[in-house]
Amino acid sequence: MGFSLFPKTVKFEEMFIDLIGKIRAAALVLRDMCNQPGDLREQIIQIMDLENEGSNLSQDISRQLAATFITPIDREDIHELNKAMMKVLTLIKQVSLRMGEYSQGDVPKGARALTRHLFDMLDQAAIMMAKLGKKQRNLEAELEAIEEAKREADLVLMEALTAMYSPRELGSQELLTIIRWSRIYDRLERAINRSETLAELLEGVFVKNA
Repeated sequence: MGFSLFPKTVKFEEMFIDLIGKIRAAALVLRDMCNQPGDLREQIIQIMDLENEGSNLSQDISRQLAATFITPIDREDIHELNKAMMKVLTLIKQVSLRMGEYSQGDVPKGARALTRHLFDMLDQAAIMMAKLGKKQRNLEAELEAIEEAKREADLVLMEALTAMYSPRELGSQELLTIIRWSRIYDRLERAINRSETLAELLEGVFVKNA
């Protein structure tokens, strides 16, 4: 039987894996919204459903934590992981809603690239989360991949914002487009930063329980 940080009586491990799976799924839908434009309404509903399911699961984790006297890892770590995951999921929903409200025509290549990097980071975070219940606990490959995706995302964001705010004559429609996409980029940046924080929290859990 593989070593697990969590006792079988309190299924934090399973709930965390379920929650990160919903976040990963939402990030995949968001990536497709930007890279394969289609019926945004249908895709937004998918993300909203995933966010609602994730919220219910997050509340269940909080209830389980409150009802558990002895926890397998620090209570604060369980709370922070739960909070970090829900924050990412909420930000993904916010990006999708703003795309539905603002998006007209082609999605900028910067936004397409950022959603790809966001998904890649969460994909690796999901692999890290799955290792909480296994003997194999080396996180080097996942952490390197997340660091690389974050670095690429930072460069993409810098280039996108530089191009968007370059001095030029602006018509009212172009100015409105810039305002709308700046809000989307803001939420994407927050989601990427929170995903990095999630990976750091996971790394800290493994270090403390090595």
